[in-house]
Amino acid sequence: MYRLHSKELDAIADETTRYERLIELNVAEQVNHLAELSFVQRSWKRNGIPMLHGWIYIIHTG
Repeated sequence: MYRLHSKELDAIADETTRYERLIELNVAEQVNHLAELSFVQRSWKRNGIPMLHGWIYIIHTG
């Protein structure tokens, strides 16, 4: 993920903020990969489901 978004991430000075953005990008990419699965696409075509969501849970803030 870093190689794909290095310009954006390198522009973020704060290390914690940069790390959190990298996590967001990673979760979005995982959801995109799920959306590309053939059985997910067939189900969308037939039933309009499943709905895919990406979640980030930060233990320190809950």
